[in-house]
Amino acid sequence: MMTRSLFFEPGARATIELEGQQEPYSSRIEDVVDDTLVLAAPMRGGDVIRLEQGQKILLSVMRRMNPYFFETTVVSNRAESTPLLVVKRPPDNTGVPKRQYIRVEVLIDPVQIWVEEDGKYGKTIRGMLLNISAGGCLLMARESIPEHANILLKFSLPLNFGQMMVNGETLRTWERVGDGGRTYRTSVSFRDVPDKDRDRVIKFVFQRERELRQKGVL
Repeated sequence: MMTRSLFFEPGARATIELEGQQEPYSSRIEDVVDDTLVLAAPMRGGDVIRLEQGQKILLSVMRRMNPYFFETTVVSNRAESTPLLVVKRPPDNTGVPKRQYIRVEVLIDPVQIWVEEDGKYGKTIRGMLLNISAGGCLLMARESIPEHANILLKFSLPLNFGQMMVNGETLRTWERVGDGGRTYRTSVSFRDVPDKDRDRVIKFVFQRERELRQKGVL
């Protein structure tokens, strides 16, 4: 049995964020059962948002008036009088303060993308980066990138923050059709980023956020 958590208590408010979604869903911790959390299911417009088993989410809870973010995975949905969502209980020490997960819009072109197949990286895919945080990014490309794949990204951060080579995992890919034709968006979670590179991303995000605020965009 896991020890009592500093973050997860029944009745505590929470939010659920999904990759590719701009707005988080409000939730609440209904129960803490061993290695799982029982949450109020996310809803939008009175409809329950059903999440797939194994789907990754970003769970936010408050501690001492500060938000902390935890990556976790959906275990199951429960159709009871109050719809419930069961997720894996993340260890307390994996909580990340808000600053690392601020996501800013930015256009980085080009981005070189390699998808791992059978233990080797395939052909180079050219894409663009549409937003970024210390935890991940959103890509746009002319071809569909498989979901739940290991990828390698190469791009240069603006504002003289230098070149990045980052490992990641694709979480979700969806199609967009517009005036420019058919493109694909892919949400990516960064993996095993060295501390010095993560710090560069955090500093870039902070400076980009400040730049956008000065322009009145945020």
